[in-house]
Amino acid sequence: METNAAGFLQQLQNFDPAASPVSLPVLVGVALACGLVLWLFGKQVLKPIIAILGGAWGSAVGILAPTWFGITMIGHVPAALVGMGVGALLGSLIGVALYRTLVTFTTGLALGVAGLLVSLALLASPAGSPASDSDSPDVEAARIVVGDAPPQTVSDATAEAAQRAQRFVRESAHAVRVRFDTLSEADRLKVLGSTLGGLIAGLILGLAAPGRASAMVTAAFGSGLWLYCFAWLSVQQNAPWADALRLGPGGWAITWAIATAAGIGAQLLLWGHKPTKPAEAPAAS
Repeated sequence: METNAAGFLQQLQNFDPAASPVSLPVLVGVALACGLVLWLFGKQVLKPIIAILGGAWGSAVGILAPTWFGITMIGHVPAALVGMGVGALLGSLIGVALYRTLVTFTTGLALGVAGLLVSLALLASPAGSPASDSDSPDVEAARIVVGDAPPQTVSDATAEAAQRAQRFVRESAHAVRVRFDTLSEADRLKVLGSTLGGLIAGLILGLAAPGRASAMVTAAFGSGLWLYCFAWLSVQQNAPWADALRLGPGGWAITWAIATAAGIGAQLLLWGHKPTKPAEAPAAS
């Protein structure tokens, strides 16, 4: 029994997740599950998630803080351990206290970006503007969603994901800027007005109805996460429907919008109303 336990501990010690050939699909599957949870239950789990993230950030700061002041021990307890506990508690409390503020600004940012993209998509390009070719930035950015099979190890995939994320953000911003430059002055004012209007509407919604705002934000983020992971796994596993997932930028935008609307509806239907308490019977005179 002791030999088996020692062998098991030795295997755990020698296990390297970064070099594991099977860990990456598992991690993507976990991310897909997390996206589904945010998509359908984000309104209920967002505050605990913010508290956990705040605690993690606070514990990291608490571990490093004693070293900045040259403190190694507090009584008979290592200072890093005390700092980790105190930082985790303070970070969680700060995260809960700033919950409504984070939801408000995130909602404003989300609706502002939505107003920008929708207005750019609805406004017609002026006559004579160059058409997008197969190598344009928006098409190239769309290829990032479902592309070639990525590397099989977590370390290689991390570097590849970072490169893809940087390229996606850079080329998407370039595509938006090029699209904006092709518009007339009147249309540019419409785009700016839609963006500012979405930002203000999001801030008002976040302040007035943080529950509905959190449902919208989590449904949008969760649907984008599980759609991406589902497409990645489908291509990686050569699923029969993998070719149907090459939708292009417009198709993915419509799919994401539909999934976001479905997630918002599901969250508001499931968690939108608190159960009402039955009215107490009047006391007998």
